[in-house]
Amino acid sequence: MKFQIEDVTVYFPYDHIYPEQYSYMLDLKRALDAKGHCLLEMPTGTGKTIALLSLITSYALCKPSNPVKLLYCTRTVHEMEKTLAELRRLHKYQLDHLGPAARILAIGLSSRKNLCINPSVVTAENRDSVDAGCRKLTASWVRALAAENPRVPTCEFFESFEKAGSDGVLPPGVYTLQVIGMFLDFDGFVVFGYEFGDSVALDLEVPNELLHIPMRPGPGTSDWFLY
Repeated sequence: MKFQIEDVTVYFPYDHIYPEQYSYMLDLKRALDAKGHCLLEMPTGTGKTIALLSLITSYALCKPSNPVKLLYCTRTVHEMEKTLAELRRLHKYQLDHLGPAARILAIGLSSRKNLCINPSVVTAENRDSVDAGCRKLTASWVRALAAENPRVPTCEFFESFEKAGSDGVLPPGVYTLQVIGMFLDFDGFVVFGYEFGDSVALDLEVPNELLHIPMRPGPGTSDWFLY
């Protein structure tokens, strides 16, 4: 549904809205107008997440000269994935109504244990071990030594990302941890993987944003990676 909150056209991906959600969005919108702080509370299960996402993304669309960046913090990875799933639904609804003008970039970020795709690191037992393994391959002093001695091990994936530079930018879209970390190679399915993305996870749902990116083999592997 689509409705007005003062001078903002709000795109809401459901057919009905609770009065509490509307009040929440109204207060949030006025806080954004005032460029101030806002502390809002709603009971569990009343749709806080989609109300917040709908209002803030709609606000940004209505006021392109005043760009808004949203940092949404969650306590767990599961909560993050649920939030991004809601945002993907909302984003599709906005694209259906507004076309390319509604495009945004939203990414889920987590610890190295969830983000790393280097097989020699991510298989470690716990988060601290993954952190330590990553630092041994990507620390500045390690990379400086490797520049002088090619036998010093570094992370191929990190080095490829560094070399990509400004070309290594994700196109607009909403990227969950699963979407970014796709490694598929089953019974003729297309093989996708994102080198500077997220966890090594399996997901058959490939977003349109990734389908149009040229692919080439990843460093030292037979898998195909998106750049």
